[in-house]
Amino acid sequence: MFPLFVLALAGMYSCEGTTEETVTVTEVKLNKNSLSLKVGTTATLNATVLPDNVADKSVSWESSNTAVATVEDGLVTAITEGEANITVTTTDGGKTAVCKITVSNDIVAAIGVILNETAIVLEPEATAQLIATVKPDNATDKAVAWESSDDNIATVDQNGLVTAVAGGQATITVTTNDSDFTAECKVTVRIPVTDISINQPSVEIAPDATYQLAFTITPTTATDKSVTWSSSADNIATVDQNGLVTAVADGQATITVTTTDGGHTAECAVTVKTIQVISIAVSPSSLELEPGDTGQLSVTFNPANATDRSVTWSSSNTAIATVDQNGLVRALAAGEANIMATTTNGMLSSCRVTVVSFETWARSNVVWVADSSKPDGGYLTFAVTAADNATIKSNVGGVFFKWGSLVPVSLVGNSYNSNQIIFSPTGNKNYTWENIPSLGGETAPPFDNNVLAEDDFAGYNGTGFDEAAGRGDVCRYISAKGWVEGDWRLPTGKEFNDLMAEGRVAWSGSTWANVTVPAGNNNEYGFYEFVSGYFFGDGVAASDNKESPVKGVSIPVASYRAVWGGSQTSAGNYGSYWTGSSRLTTDAYGLDVSSMNASMVNSSRGYGFVVRCIRE
Repeated sequence: MFPLFVLALAGMYSCEGTTEETVTVTEVKLNKNSLSLKVGTTATLNATVLPDNVADKSVSWESSNTAVATVEDGLVTAITEGEANITVTTTDGGKTAVCKITVSNDIVAAIGVILNETAIVLEPEATAQLIATVKPDNATDKAVAWESSDDNIATVDQNGLVTAVAGGQATITVTTNDSDFTAECKVTVRIPVTDISINQPSVEIAPDATYQLAFTITPTTATDKSVTWSSSADNIATVDQNGLVTAVADGQATITVTTTDGGHTAECAVTVKTIQVISIAVSPSSLELEPGDTGQLSVTFNPANATDRSVTWSSSNTAIATVDQNGLVRALAAGEANIMATTTNGMLSSCRVTVVSFETWARSNVVWVADSSKPDGGYLTFAVTAADNATIKSNVGGVFFKWGSLVPVSLVGNSYNSNQIIFSPTGNKNYTWENIPSLGGETAPPFDNNVLAEDDFAGYNGTGFDEAAGRGDVCRYISAKGWVEGDWRLPTGKEFNDLMAEGRVAWSGSTWANVTVPAGNNNEYGFYEFVSGYFFGDGVAASDNKESPVKGVSIPVASYRAVWGGSQTSAGNYGSYWTGSSRLTTDAYGLDVSSMNASMVNSSRGYGFVVRCIRE
């Protein structure tokens, strides 16, 4: 007994220990409730067992009068005139459904069905009666069935009464009982527009301006939301079919939006008014540039919504700075110019542009860069741009030149020897200090005058230098060799004086003792950085002279080599720079810089000075 009881329990539960739910038949339906057949004809009945997921859907068929009609697996055969009921019964639960069969030799078969409407439009909750006519008119079985494709949109009862539910479309289908002929009616349930409003009842805009209008239709579920736009005065303001208003001329116009459904309207009163400029302000109000630089100016209008915000740009001195019609300023030469913006109605504002001359000066002294890929083993150069200061600082000492010499001598070594000659265009580097190629002995014009503003090398040898002789303006020589960008020359004495007139700001450095520059790390080529020097130019701090300030020139105290044998003197305490201006037949003007002052002096051409170049 006990084992049998265990088996019975096992059958009631799954292996997971949960009770299995048994699905049983709840209903069976036939596709036909009645049929009319002629003797000798057949028709098929279809049984639907519910629910769909029932395990056992098997059924049995039975005729109440097999003399009139028989049935096998739903296939009904008419035997003789009379009536019979065909019953289908489910195996599970014994649920039944019945179809009445009428057998007669006088049956007129249906050949089709038509509806009184093929398409109707309704509003929610409205009804419409559809009438089905089975053809031919004398058809024996005129029974029909009604069905909606979407009961959420529209329903239909078995008398053909359609009821609208919600906006959308549904198809109502009528099907004949005899032979399943169908006809359809498309039902559109329309949500009518009840109102329209516009987002802006009034607006003020300037001529040529645009304004986008928008509308809201009530209810938001309305079926037809199309509208048309119109203006009461196209000469004042126009409107396109997207509601975009364009102002044409001063005045007033009414913009109207109208719904296609119901003709509901909403209006916007548009005032077109020219707004005059009261004042303008150019920004920035002042600008400082270097020659070749550009600066962008902009204009602020008062009021900000002024109608005509066009301006004309002009310069008070186009030789100093020009401006294009977009407000882009281009600096040309040192000086000042007013850049003006003028409105159509005469309002103006200006920017004071100062073009500083410092950009014309090189940003470092001349140095030698060793480069084995070059034919001469390197090249003479100097810092031209602020970016160049990354490798050639503005406070490097540079290399020495006698006046009018192209032969550089190293900064290293207090006593001169020919090993300190870094490079020689002549190919010969075995010179005593006295016979290094230079223009020290030239006495013919223009090398015999006393004109501080004269560039004596301008006409020398046609180029300003003689490479084969190793003589001339070293700055012009460096430019011609392509070792720097642009055209450069030695400054005149006047140009050094003009630089000093810009204003000496500060002396940098506090150690006045002579400095023996250590060798190595390119120091012999002029890269030694001095902590002492002068700044020229307004607004420049003297705390760091490694990069030339935007508004000034940094001059380090790089010492000099004496006329007697080329010995180095006073590194870190004094420094001398050659000009291109001679002083009688044996001297030339030079700039001397010390802790005491900076001044123009005349020096023997036999000295060795460092060089600071200036643009042609």
